[in-house]
Amino acid sequence: MRRGSVWAGVCGVLAVACLTAVPQAGRAAAAQGVRAAADAPGGGDPYLGTYAYGPTERQTIGAYRTPGRDLRPVVMILHGGYWAQDSDWSGWARKLAARGFVVFDTDYRLNTDAPWPAQRTDALAALQWIHARAARFRADPRRIVLLGSSAGGQIAANTAEYAASTPYRPAGVVALSPVADPYLAWRDGARAGASAQQRRLRREARKLAGCDPAAAKAPAMAAAKCRATWVDMAAKSWAPGGPKRPGGPGVPMLLAHFAHDFVPVAHSRGLAGAEPAATVTVVPGTGHGMTALTRPATERRVLAWLTARTRQPAGPAAPKVPTAQP
Repeated sequence: MRRGSVWAGVCGVLAVACLTAVPQAGRAAAAQGVRAAADAPGGGDPYLGTYAYGPTERQTIGAYRTPGRDLRPVVMILHGGYWAQDSDWSGWARKLAARGFVVFDTDYRLNTDAPWPAQRTDALAALQWIHARAARFRADPRRIVLLGSSAGGQIAANTAEYAASTPYRPAGVVALSPVADPYLAWRDGARAGASAQQRRLRREARKLAGCDPAAAKAPAMAAAKCRATWVDMAAKSWAPGGPKRPGGPGVPMLLAHFAHDFVPVAHSRGLAGAEPAATVTVVPGTGHGMTALTRPATERRVLAWLTARTRQPAGPAAPKVPTAQP
């Protein structure tokens, strides 16, 4: 994400404090930024600032909105980078803002900061933050779509399924080359002929889980806990057809992979087998993640899907609920 001034260090020692109130500097900047975006005659940079949703350095959100006083749908971006590094979505955040969305480019703790499920916890906390401050940004909390790429696609899809029966259920997910099943990435990275990217993805998935799923000598309790973590990381586990949340409402998803992608389409097909509301598409050629949006046909399809999913509110406004981390 694009990093601006960050107030994460002011949040204090309790995570809940950052979820229930923006630090004073952030509160003032947020109000000023949104007034400027809503009331300005037009033009200018839609970037409003970076705000803390938690106490750590990485728990931040960059907000983007073009001028206008209308209530707008939301795109919450979760970047890729092997769960281990940043990737820059600021250009696409500005393009989406110009298309009429309020965009929140969301950082999260990396696998070097904390193991799973910290990344999902952060995404849920960011959703709570957006809901709590939607009026300030003139954003409609009933029309939030998560947009994730690669590792961020895994976080987006998993978070959406996990939150499907809560007040924070998103209206949909767009995931580009999502590592929807990290165990599959771990397995593929060990195959003969695996690419350097696949081998790295295997290492980073293991670091994310905090354990090796093939560790035969681990004590029984540790081995069971490890297996449970790998199951939990797979988005399909929390889908209506998965073991963690059998039945219940599905979450509409657009899942895209390149035909020659180091994260193969099998990830999304596995998820779609458990999520009836998911659509899987294959982009011709070679590529990965956000580069799909450089293909005009894919960009048009993603924009049309986002517009269709956010044209009408997904349901009644979410009630106010305690904002402690799930």
